[in-house]
Amino acid sequence: MKVHMLLSVLSVAVGLALGLNSSEWLAIITCMGLVFCAEMFNTVIEDLAVAVSPEYSPRVRRLKDMAAGAVLAASLAALVVAFLIYPEKIMRWTLTLHLPEILNESVERLVVLLWGG
Repeated sequence: MKVHMLLSVLSVAVGLALGLNSSEWLAIITCMGLVFCAEMFNTVIEDLAVAVSPEYSPRVRRLKDMAAGAVLAASLAALVVAFLIYPEKIMRWTLTLHLPEILNESVERLVVLLWGG
């Protein structure tokens, strides 16, 4: 849960920095909510399973594994959404920094330095 919280804060910070539009925010916030709901249900299922059957049981283990799998599925879906939204925004942001000009000047300086012109 701590990792998901950290990633959510990071996602919001990056989203604010990159200027996400309304539909992108909707997708990001929906995914964050889905992951947190899955985490909470996973915790409830694990705690309930231990309360009902404190000794080892293959059925309880299967239930706990399935709940953990739901968290994994929600997290992977959120990751896919992030990969659909953020790379384009990051590329646009880096282009506003005029990186091609900066890189071109750096390469020219390196050529001059190595081969003398």
